[in-house]
Amino acid sequence: MQKTTMAKFAEAISKASKSELKELSAMIRERWDYLETIAKFKFQVGDDVEFQDKKGHVHTGKIVRLMKKNVRVKVGDLWWTVPPSLLRKTK
Repeated sequence: MQKTTMAKFAEAISKASKSELKELSAMIRERWDYLETIAKFKFQVGDDVEFQDKKGHVHTGKIVRLMKKNVRVKVGDLWWTVPPSLLRKTK
């Protein structure tokens, strides 16, 4: 998105009422969920993937389950629940 578009969004948000902000929040959540769902379809059980945790460590593992919103990844003896948008396939 261009800076001018983001600036327009910021201006509109600063002038929005509470009910308008609530509606906008719901629209953003819906879009976010849609993008996560689309990202999930790029993966299958058994795929080797990597992801970065909150501390910046990169983990490599295998997908063991595709859930409604997240993906279960086995890394060694640990199981991680990861949003599909944070996963990258490895070879």
